[in-house]
Amino acid sequence: MKKLGFAVLFLSLAGALAVVPAYANTFNLYSSGALNGNNTNSPEIDGSNAVTNLFTDSITGTATGATFVVWLDQGLSLSSIDWSLGTTSYGSQLGSGVASPTAVVDIVNNSFGAEVVTETITLPNISLIVGDQYYFSLTGASGTDVSTDGAYWDENNGTSSGNSTAEGVVGGETFALTSPTPEPSSLLLLGSGLVGLAGLLKRKLTA
Repeated sequence: MKKLGFAVLFLSLAGALAVVPAYANTFNLYSSGALNGNNTNSPEIDGSNAVTNLFTDSITGTATGATFVVWLDQGLSLSSIDWSLGTTSYGSQLGSGVASPTAVVDIVNNSFGAEVVTETITLPNISLIVGDQYYFSLTGASGTDVSTDGAYWDENNGTSSGNSTAEGVVGGETFALTSPTPEPSSLLLLGSGLVGLAGLLKRKLTA
Protein backbone atom coordinates (compact mmCIF):
# COMPACT_ATOMS: atom_id res chain seq x y z
CA MET A 1 0.00 0.00 0.00
CA LYS A 2 2.85 2.36 0.81
CA LYS A 3 4.38 1.71 -2.58
CA LEU A 4 1.07 2.48 -4.25
CA GLY A 5 0.73 5.75 -2.33
CA PHE A 6 4.26 6.75 -3.23
CA ALA A 7 3.59 6.03 -6.90
CA VAL A 8 0.41 8.14 -6.87
CA LEU A 9 2.20 11.10 -5.28
CA PHE A 10 5.11 10.75 -7.64
CA LEU A 11 2.79 10.84 -10.65
CA SER A 12 1.01 13.87 -9.18
CA LEU A 13 4.32 15.68 -8.83
CA ALA A 14 5.33 14.75 -12.37
CA GLY A 15 2.02 16.08 -13.63
CA ALA A 16 2.57 19.34 -11.77
CA LEU A 17 5.99 19.76 -13.31
CA ALA A 18 4.58 19.03 -16.74
CA VAL A 19 2.10 21.90 -16.61
CA VAL A 20 4.38 24.51 -15.05
CA PRO A 21 5.42 25.97 -18.47
CA ALA A 22 1.81 27.07 -19.10
CA TYR A 23 1.65 30.88 -19.01
CA ALA A 24 -1.15 33.34 -18.39
CA ASN A 25 0.45 36.73 -17.79
CA THR A 26 3.65 38.66 -18.43
CA PHE A 27 6.05 40.76 -16.41
CA ASN A 28 8.55 43.37 -17.55
CA LEU A 29 12.20 42.45 -17.99
CA TYR A 30 12.66 46.14 -18.73
CA SER A 31 10.38 49.19 -18.79
CA SER A 32 11.25 52.76 -19.73
CA GLY A 33 8.37 54.06 -17.63
CA ALA A 34 4.80 55.25 -18.04
CA LEU A 35 3.49 56.92 -21.19
CA ASN A 36 3.62 60.70 -21.48
CA GLY A 37 1.15 61.27 -24.30
CA ASN A 38 1.86 64.98 -24.77
CA ASN A 39 5.60 65.34 -25.43
CA THR A 40 6.00 67.32 -28.67
CA ASN A 41 9.39 65.63 -29.35
CA SER A 42 7.76 62.23 -29.93
CA PRO A 43 9.50 61.05 -33.13
CA GLU A 44 7.95 59.59 -36.27
CA ILE A 45 8.41 55.85 -36.93
CA ASP A 46 6.43 55.32 -40.15
CA GLY A 47 8.01 54.81 -43.58
CA SER A 48 11.79 55.09 -43.43
CA ASN A 49 11.78 57.00 -40.13
CA ALA A 50 13.54 54.90 -37.51
CA VAL A 51 14.05 55.30 -33.77
CA THR A 52 16.35 53.32 -31.49
CA ASN A 53 16.54 53.31 -27.70
CA LEU A 54 19.59 52.46 -25.62
CA PHE A 55 18.63 50.80 -22.34
CA THR A 56 20.11 48.74 -19.52
CA ASP A 57 18.27 45.48 -18.88
CA SER A 58 16.64 45.20 -15.44
CA ILE A 59 16.12 41.41 -15.08
CA THR A 60 17.82 38.39 -16.61
CA GLY A 61 15.29 36.44 -18.65
CA THR A 62 13.79 35.64 -22.03
CA ALA A 63 11.93 38.43 -23.82
CA THR A 64 8.94 36.99 -25.68
CA GLY A 65 7.15 40.25 -26.36
CA ALA A 66 7.31 44.02 -26.32
CA THR A 67 4.92 46.87 -25.72
CA PHE A 68 5.27 50.41 -27.02
CA VAL A 69 3.12 53.53 -27.12
CA VAL A 70 2.28 55.20 -30.43
CA TRP A 71 0.40 58.35 -31.44
CA LEU A 72 -2.04 58.02 -34.34
CA ASP A 73 -4.59 60.30 -35.95
CA GLN A 74 -8.19 59.63 -34.93
CA GLY A 75 -9.51 56.35 -36.30
CA LEU A 76 -6.16 55.01 -37.57
CA SER A 77 -4.58 51.72 -36.48
CA LEU A 78 -1.30 49.93 -37.06
CA SER A 79 -1.18 46.78 -39.16
CA SER A 80 2.60 46.15 -39.09
CA ILE A 81 5.87 47.50 -37.76
CA ASP A 82 9.56 46.59 -38.15
CA TRP A 83 11.48 45.96 -34.94
CA SER A 84 15.04 45.04 -34.03
CA LEU A 85 16.98 44.32 -30.87
CA GLY A 86 20.76 44.46 -30.79
CA THR A 87 23.93 45.50 -29.02
CA THR A 88 24.67 48.47 -31.32
CA SER A 89 22.62 51.47 -32.41
CA TYR A 90 19.86 50.19 -34.73
CA GLY A 91 21.52 46.75 -34.46
CA SER A 92 19.73 43.44 -34.94
CA GLN A 93 22.29 41.07 -33.41
CA LEU A 94 19.67 39.56 -31.08
CA GLY A 95 16.74 39.60 -33.47
CA SER A 96 14.59 41.54 -35.91
CA GLY A 97 11.39 41.14 -37.85
CA VAL A 98 8.05 42.50 -38.98
CA ALA A 99 5.28 42.26 -36.38
CA SER A 100 1.54 42.84 -36.36
CA PRO A 101 0.83 45.07 -33.33
CA THR A 102 -2.25 44.61 -31.18
CA ALA A 103 -3.74 47.38 -29.03
CA VAL A 104 -3.84 46.18 -25.42
CA VAL A 105 -5.39 49.11 -23.51
CA ASP A 106 -8.10 51.70 -24.02
CA ILE A 107 -7.21 54.53 -26.37
CA VAL A 108 -6.33 57.86 -24.74
CA ASN A 109 -6.87 61.12 -26.62
CA ASN A 110 -4.10 63.66 -25.97
CA SER A 111 -4.11 67.45 -26.10
CA PHE A 112 -3.08 67.39 -29.79
CA GLY A 113 -6.11 65.38 -30.85
CA ALA A 114 -4.11 62.20 -31.43
CA GLU A 115 -5.03 58.76 -30.15
CA VAL A 116 -2.30 57.47 -27.83
CA VAL A 117 -2.34 53.68 -28.03
CA THR A 118 -0.33 51.02 -26.20
CA GLU A 119 0.56 48.24 -28.65
CA THR A 120 2.02 44.78 -28.09
CA ILE A 121 4.12 42.61 -30.40
CA THR A 122 5.58 39.11 -30.15
CA LEU A 123 9.34 38.51 -30.05
CA PRO A 124 11.12 35.20 -30.82
CA ASN A 125 12.44 34.29 -27.33
CA ILE A 126 15.39 36.67 -26.93
CA SER A 127 17.69 36.20 -23.92
CA LEU A 128 18.59 39.34 -21.99
CA ILE A 129 21.10 39.67 -19.14
CA VAL A 130 20.60 42.03 -16.21
CA GLY A 131 22.95 45.00 -16.33
CA ASP A 132 23.80 44.60 -20.02
CA GLN A 133 23.00 47.37 -22.50
CA TYR A 134 20.89 46.86 -25.63
CA TYR A 135 19.15 48.87 -28.36
CA PHE A 136 15.46 48.44 -29.15
CA SER A 137 14.44 49.96 -32.51
CA LEU A 138 11.18 50.57 -34.36
CA THR A 139 10.54 51.71 -37.95
CA GLY A 140 8.22 51.15 -40.89
CA ALA A 141 4.95 51.53 -38.97
CA SER A 142 2.12 51.04 -41.43
CA GLY A 143 -1.65 50.84 -41.59
CA THR A 144 -4.57 52.52 -43.32
CA ASP A 145 -3.52 56.16 -43.96
CA VAL A 146 -0.65 55.85 -41.46
CA SER A 147 1.95 56.56 -44.15
CA THR A 148 0.14 59.83 -44.93
CA ASP A 149 -0.75 61.04 -41.44
CA GLY A 150 2.17 59.55 -39.53
CA ALA A 151 2.80 57.34 -36.50
CA TYR A 152 4.79 58.74 -33.59
CA TRP A 153 6.55 56.84 -30.80
CA ASP A 154 5.55 58.39 -27.48
CA GLU A 155 8.48 60.07 -25.74
CA ASN A 156 8.39 59.85 -21.96
CA ASN A 157 11.96 60.97 -21.08
CA GLY A 158 12.20 57.70 -19.18
CA THR A 159 15.12 55.47 -18.29
CA SER A 160 16.08 54.74 -21.90
CA SER A 161 17.87 57.13 -24.26
CA GLY A 162 16.36 57.35 -27.74
CA ASN A 163 17.40 58.89 -31.03
CA SER A 164 15.89 59.17 -34.49
CA THR A 165 17.48 59.17 -37.95
CA ALA A 166 15.05 61.89 -38.99
CA GLU A 167 15.07 64.16 -35.94
CA GLY A 168 18.44 63.76 -34.26
CA VAL A 169 18.83 62.92 -30.59
CA VAL A 170 15.65 62.91 -28.51
CA GLY A 171 14.68 61.54 -25.10
CA GLY A 172 13.72 57.98 -24.33
CA GLU A 173 10.54 56.52 -25.81
CA THR A 174 7.84 54.53 -24.02
CA PHE A 175 8.32 50.77 -24.27
CA ALA A 176 8.77 47.58 -22.27
CA LEU A 177 10.18 44.11 -22.99
CA THR A 178 8.10 41.34 -21.48
CA SER A 179 8.50 37.73 -20.37
CA PRO A 180 5.79 35.18 -19.49
CA THR A 181 4.94 34.25 -15.90
CA PRO A 182 3.62 30.80 -14.85
CA GLU A 183 -0.09 30.47 -14.22
CA PRO A 184 -0.95 30.59 -10.48
CA SER A 185 -2.81 27.28 -10.82
CA SER A 186 0.31 25.59 -12.17
CA LEU A 187 2.39 26.88 -9.28
CA LEU A 188 -0.27 25.72 -6.81
CA LEU A 189 -0.31 22.26 -8.34
CA LEU A 190 3.47 22.06 -8.19
CA GLY A 191 3.47 23.18 -4.55
CA SER A 192 0.82 20.62 -3.63
CA GLY A 193 2.84 17.84 -5.24
CA LEU A 194 5.99 18.86 -3.38
CA VAL A 195 4.17 19.04 -0.05
CA GLY A 196 2.64 15.61 -0.59
CA LEU A 197 5.96 14.06 -1.57
CA ALA A 198 7.68 15.63 1.42
CA GLY A 199 5.01 14.21 3.75
CA LEU A 200 5.38 10.71 2.33
CA LEU A 201 9.15 10.79 2.64
CA LYS A 202 8.87 11.97 6.25
CA ARG A 203 6.54 9.06 7.12
CA LYS A 204 8.87 6.58 5.43
CA LEU A 205 11.83 7.91 7.41
CA THR A 206 9.96 7.77 10.74
CA ALA A 207 8.37 4.37 10.11
